[in-house]
Amino acid sequence: MTTDTFKTLYEFDCEPHFEHMDKSFGDIRYLSWHKAWALLRTLYPNSTYSIREFGPENLPYQKTELGFLVEVSVYIEGRIETEKYAVTDNNFKAVSMPDISQITDAHQRALVKAIARHGLGLKAWESKKQKPRLKSLESVTGIETAKVQNPGSYICKVKKFEGKTLSSLKDYEILNYIDWLKANTELKWPEQKEFISYGQAYLDGLTKKTNEEPPVFEPDIQWDTRHK
Repeated sequence: MTTDTFKTLYEFDCEPHFEHMDKSFGDIRYLSWHKAWALLRTLYPNSTYSIREFGPENLPYQKTELGFLVEVSVYIEGRIETEKYAVTDNNFKAVSMPDISQITDAHQRALVKAIARHGLGLKAWESKKQKPRLKSLESVTGIETAKVQNPGSYICKVKKFEGKTLSSLKDYEILNYIDWLKANTELKWPEQKEFISYGQAYLDGLTKKTNEEPPVFEPDIQWDTRHK
């Protein structure tokens, strides 16, 4: 095993390889799955990945009461990172009855995120170029993010971080949870909307980004989705 694969991958310059999403999503850049895989195999040729199969039929997806999930793991130099990803449409909304194309797309997106957990391309989520996302978030939550005062002192009401202030959390914890809420819930609960608005305002004000490796994200599904 290498001394620090995360440091090597995190510091690799992916800037020339980033692509940009449609302007309707804001000025968000991303690393396509084929470029991410090619770069990873160039740096660590022995890297592999696997797609988890579920149930006795070995299906490449998991059906839940809340939607469909896929799971992809990436192995680098004896180290593993796993990403669970909701099957979504092209607008990144969870779908109740996906087709095979949407499932395979979810596999590729989960692959990129699992690779990012190893460090490669992780800076795409830290980029200031993603700040235009705030405009769309305001329209979703109905709360004007720009007018939030002292967001770091906001006390979280969602179960996962209940009782904690935003300033006590890591920035990747906040961003991961915002992304998960948008993909897996209808945002109909006040504490969910507040977390997104205050959390995004707090992230927008950060000037120092952490270089720590983010852990596997585990939402509190029973609380934060609340069965319909």
